[in-house]
Amino acid sequence: MEYKSLILGLGQKPDNPIPYSVTLRALSGQTFSVIGVRHVHDPRDPLILYIQDSFNKFLKILGPKIAIIEKRSKISANSLEEAVKTWGEAGATHWIATAESIHVTCPEPDSWDVTAELCKQFDPSDICYYEIGDAMTWHTRLHPESTAEENLERLLLIRVNHKDIYGFEPTVEWFMEKHKKLFGKQGIDDEVFWKATMNSKKSVNTVFGKILTARHNTRNQIIFNNLANLWNQGNNIFMVYGNSHVTSLEPALRALVENQ
Repeated sequence: MEYKSLILGLGQKPDNPIPYSVTLRALSGQTFSVIGVRHVHDPRDPLILYIQDSFNKFLKILGPKIAIIEKRSKISANSLEEAVKTWGEAGATHWIATAESIHVTCPEPDSWDVTAELCKQFDPSDICYYEIGDAMTWHTRLHPESTAEENLERLLLIRVNHKDIYGFEPTVEWFMEKHKKLFGKQGIDDEVFWKATMNSKKSVNTVFGKILTARHNTRNQIIFNNLANLWNQGNNIFMVYGNSHVTSLEPALRALVENQ
């Protein structure tokens, strides 16, 4: 089964400060509660109280329960406030759920699984270049004292380990040659350039805009498959996730629940 919808706009827009919440119930009573959110790290944000109140209602449902969050890393915190500051709304959901002995999991795919799927749809050289360009901005934030060239080398070291996925070994020389062919004298130290080129809907008519859309859809398909598996095991599900993914997945989640 495919998750079907590739179009945003159901419920609230992704940047709306009001969380989009929908509760789906099968005839059996099995429940799928979803909250679509903007990402926050402020414990005082009203969203945190909203998640708490929603989860308390979820606890009253009979049957096995599981909580779904967007973070794959192991979350550890000594308080709700610490969890929110460190992990955002995912940390809040994890802390609230584990306090009630509810198992928490993440349906996110491994990033290399997404890369492998994209390499079947596009030129692997374009995929590798796109992933590096897309990562240049957050790598700059992780290593602000480093030069763009140093960050490029770090990113290439990661991808060399997965050269079997790309079908070639990416090097600095390869990247710079491809960059020059695509963008001429454009420097690689321009964060605005990378954001506009690799992570903007305005680039939908370029190969990178198409890759951006395909990556979003591939990720959503894998997320949906994992959610469907958890649902088919008989779990009641409480899910707190980024709004854009929730609004894309909602039609398929409705079909999943209705077809039970």
